[in-house]
Amino acid sequence: NQTTNPSVTLVWAAVTGVLGVGFLSHFFPSIGRGRLTLRKASRTSSGADELPFYFAGDRTIFVAGHVDGSMAAYFIINPTQAGVKFIPSPGLLMLIAREKKIGVEKVTGLKIKAGPYETTGDPRDAVKFPPGLDAGHGFLLGGLIGADAFKGKVVSLDFTRMRLSVE
Repeated sequence: NQTTNPSVTLVWAAVTGVLGVGFLSHFFPSIGRGRLTLRKASRTSSGADELPFYFAGDRTIFVAGHVDGSMAAYFIINPTQAGVKFIPSPGLLMLIAREKKIGVEKVTGLKIKAGPYETTGDPRDAVKFPPGLDAGHGFLLGGLIGADAFKGKVVSLDFTRMRLSVE
């Protein structure tokens, strides 16, 4: 690990513990390019794409967005979850199937937009969504946006302004 002032930079290594969102909320964390940087002051550049985020409990960060251009949904943001670009929630697939009056297995490609982030999702990936996670919040979770969605970029969280920036 290397230390710099006024921030602490942690280089990814073997996991020896978990830092929750509650802990991170005392800093201005930036995640990307293999590093987690905790700063004492915000460092968002003027060219960064920003969007509001919400957080529940000590572990879940959400952003608002849309599915297929119209259906409002919240997406979990986990910029540390490697190997994941987007995983749709089973609840989202059931809602789409009900609206289209088709079986869940007939739901096809999903278009996802949250702020500046746009991607498509494969409904078959819903089996990878953490069981029960979409049922415990009282609102529709569209899915989970992971680290691969932000490859080559840095995601910064400003808990004072409740803004997520991608640069």
